[in-house]
Amino acid sequence: MLAGAETASTAKAIAEQCDVIITMLPNSPHVKEVALGENGIIEGAKPGTVLIDMSSIAPLASREISEALKAKGIDMLDAPVSGGEPKAIDGTLSVMVGGDKAIFDKYYDLMRSDAVPWCIPGKSVQVTSPNWQIRSLWR
Repeated sequence: MLAGAETASTAKAIAEQCDVIITMLPNSPHVKEVALGENGIIEGAKPGTVLIDMSSIAPLASREISEALKAKGIDMLDAPVSGGEPKAIDGTLSVMVGGDKAIFDKYYDLMRSDAVPWCIPGKSVQVTSPNWQIRSLWR
């Protein structure tokens, strides 16, 4: 254990112990496997658990994961980050969040960086984030 961190052998084991789970994975298949696969979050999380997915994944995958989790009483915030390694190192990543506003408000400090634009409640930010990128070109 390092600075309070603990390890687990599966996402299910993590979900059994946590009320909030944050994922940041390479792409859609990875997130689907961790969230919905065998020994995944969906198998271990209790109703009221929140998954904050900070991966940049396909909008349909995000929606599919969110709907499957919701059917089990598990909430999800779609919260991809923007800025790459340099912004991660200096702590200035942007986080674009979609999902239930009450859950967003509750976990805002957990996700916060220099900028957290709020997107349409209940919509996949994976769909709206290209709009943010296009709009930033016109500033």
